[in-house]
Amino acid sequence: METLIFFILGGFPYIYGPQDWPNVKVELILEMIGWSLLAVGVLVIWTGMMQLGLRSIFGQGPPQF
Repeated sequence: METLIFFILGGFPYIYGPQDWPNVKVELILEMIGWSLLAVGVLVIWTGMMQLGLRSIFGQGPPQF
């Protein structure tokens, strides 16, 4: 449910915003930095999930330390 609310609120400006919004051009270096930060964040989350154990993440068991 939280994920659904997150995507609804995150997409709100794009769904209900004006149609004549300017087309923003992003420099290639900024786009590469953004994608790199996104990839690092996903790796950090994935590593944390593996360290805790999938069962404890979903509330099915105690944390494995």
